[in-house]
Amino acid sequence: TVVGSVERFSMAAVAEIYQSRIRPVCRAMLFGFGEHELSEEVVSPLFSDAVWLSEFISVAKLILSMMAECMSKVPPASEDQEQLEPSSDMWPPLRQCHVLDGLVRKLRG
Repeated sequence: TVVGSVERFSMAAVAEIYQSRIRPVCRAMLFGFGEHELSEEVVSPLFSDAVWLSEFISVAKLILSMMAECMSKVPPASEDQEQLEPSSDMWPPLRQCHVLDGLVRKLRG
């Protein structure tokens, strides 16, 4: 259905925003700049800017809550279903992410 397609597209779009914009910054904040995903010279001054950091955290919480809302609409996979097997025509296929699940639990807790 069209509604199902819109929901799948919404989840894919939010996941892409998280993966490409939010996750690299969080990773750099927590683990440093070893992966070279971000330029340390550009991003590290932002970490000391309280206003920027507050806005980033607000946006990250919003994105995570949107992902949690989208995930709550996706029916859970059965235990015998292969996690890597696509259950629909959506690409990339949805998979369980324990890191994201932990962040969502922490956000809701």
